[in-house]
Amino acid sequence: MDTSKYTALQIARYFIKKSESEPDRAKLTNLKLQKILYYAQGWYLANFKKPLFNDRIEAWKYGPAIRVVYQEFKNNGNAVIQENIEDWEIKEIDKITKAFLDEVWNVYGKYSGSDLVSLTHSEIPYKEARDTIKEGDYSDIEISTLSMQNFFSEKLHGKV
Repeated sequence: MDTSKYTALQIARYFIKKSESEPDRAKLTNLKLQKILYYAQGWYLANFKKPLFNDRIEAWKYGPAIRVVYQEFKNNGNAVIQENIEDWEIKEIDKITKAFLDEVWNVYGKYSGSDLVSLTHSEIPYKEARDTIKEGDYSDIEISTLSMQNFFSEKLHGKV
């Protein structure tokens, strides 16, 4: 599969900027950010047939998670991410990708982190990755990009 020119942290920072620019603030916690990154990756795979970012998405107890993003924002706990993003050096995200990310945000940004946990837990890529793991147990098993691409492609074409 092709590689991406973005990292999960760059995409995460874009979503944080997006959430801060909205008056309702959309309560972007680390938990919610992780799920939105999962949806961005899944829909990007379905639409563009390549990954948005190359970082692993793991099937954690509370849903899909990207370890490097979790580590970056874990000090926020379950509170809204409060970061000084103006100082971050962000590689320029192209207009097509920004429009795509804005659409992902428009669809999933309105949900709470716990709503997104429930949604991801009900979907095939997460279920497949955790197939042999007892509910509630720790896991660092990767959610397959092929599984994500197949699942989101089927959703895109109305088959799921």
